[in-house]
Amino acid sequence: MKKLLLYTGLLLASVSCIYPYDPDLQDAGNRSVVIEGNILIGDKSTAYLSYTIPLSGQLQGYPAGTGYIEDDKGGTYSMITGSHTVQGYQIDFNTANAAEDRKYRMVISVDGLTYRTEWITPEKSPVIGGVSFKADESQVYAMVSFKDSPGGSGYFSVSCEETWHFHADYERTYYLDLSTLVIVDLQSTMGDPYWCWKSFTPPTSTLVDAHDTNGEVKDLIFKSFPRTDNRNHDRYRVKVKVRNMSENEYKFRKLLDQNEDVGGNLFTPEPGEMIGNIACVEDPSVRVYGYVYASSVTEGTYYFNSPYYIISRYVLIKVEDTAEEYIRYSGMGFQPVTDYYDNDESFIGWGPERCYDCTAAGGTRNKPEDWEEK
Repeated sequence: MKKLLLYTGLLLASVSCIYPYDPDLQDAGNRSVVIEGNILIGDKSTAYLSYTIPLSGQLQGYPAGTGYIEDDKGGTYSMITGSHTVQGYQIDFNTANAAEDRKYRMVISVDGLTYRTEWITPEKSPVIGGVSFKADESQVYAMVSFKDSPGGSGYFSVSCEETWHFHADYERTYYLDLSTLVIVDLQSTMGDPYWCWKSFTPPTSTLVDAHDTNGEVKDLIFKSFPRTDNRNHDRYRVKVKVRNMSENEYKFRKLLDQNEDVGGNLFTPEPGEMIGNIACVEDPSVRVYGYVYASSVTEGTYYFNSPYYIISRYVLIKVEDTAEEYIRYSGMGFQPVTDYYDNDESFIGWGPERCYDCTAAGGTRNKPEDWEEK
């Protein structure tokens, strides 16, 4: 199943829209605003606000701000919510009814100043050819193939969202009656959650320059996980998103990766100059860093029933059959789980909740509404 989503952030239409990052180390103690975000046509749009971290200091919170998105036909798209997150102060905008044939820009107000991007037309959308999987002795790899559309930039960003059906390590058959300190059989009506669903969105994307292959990419590895991972238990779904990037955004992202690779913070000046596409309205000399991207995105949803699982689960332990040991281990969060065999010895194995309750292992009993069965 495939569908086309238009992600409109504000990219650079020309070199005149580039705002270079040329840090003045004498001014390193003064923090500057960082704005990262996107505008999604037909969906919710998002901006993240934060500060640069001085070379000799520490991050002192995130700036709270407000904002809106506007189009070149006079349309305005309001801010829905603002909240503090681990990525910064997050602002969400209502762009569900935005049209695809317009230019857009984001306007952010923070610390008494207004910051704005240029009017930008989204990049073209690539075409996904398919997703395949392979494995070696220890890892499973997800690979995607795609091709640039006519007139596309040749630069791409590949990201994904994962959901999978998995089970706990064990089905619990015993429980400890705390009133009597006796291990009893678990009644069927008291069963723990064994099967769950779990979702994860990796925070990073894969950047691709496909100019050497005429805009065509085959079997690009965009995700991997161990064969012992619970993604291999039953059924795995990946929603892969491929979008074109402008050359300016690609260079910005590559420099950002290089700066992080050399051990600096987000806006360390080495190894090279960084570019952004945001400026202060009242005073263009005020420094603001970050990027808000624009492009249409092709999304494909693919399911995988893994044959590669290597069994790996929590090793249950033996607890001495005394009230004192029962109290001690239950106080540490352990419970009797099931009959266990170790070195030809049979005993009731004990383990933490996460080994017999899939919700304690990060899962949910709520099946996704759009989940497709085998």
